[in-house]
Amino acid sequence: MSDKKILIVDDEADLLEMYKELIEEEGFEVKACESGEKAFEALEQNSFDLIISDHNMGEVSGEDLLKHVNQNIPGVPFFLVTGENNMQGLEFAHSMGGLLTKPVDIFALIDRINESLADAA
Repeated sequence: MSDKKILIVDDEADLLEMYKELIEEEGFEVKACESGEKAFEALEQNSFDLIISDHNMGEVSGEDLLKHVNQNIPGVPFFLVTGENNMQGLEFAHSMGGLLTKPVDIFALIDRINESLADAA
């Protein structure tokens, strides 16, 4: 089991649970949050080695979360997941880890997680 902690944020409960289970099977400790607000709370109480967040969520978007992480905990890999075809304005997400489009290939995601955590080590 890895000592790496991953925060996953998505307002779609089924996707959130799927990501959580599959990433935990890889040996990572996972905290799942169903909103950006809950993610802010989790970030106040814990430290994470990597963050994966949906882009479009209620009042606090994945973009809001990404900007917060970039300003307050720079260097933490962050994957922003979007179902949008128009990714104009989201290029900044690449500098933090990456921009992923739905549907997410979970095996590619696991590879990206492992690569990002190895690079950060």
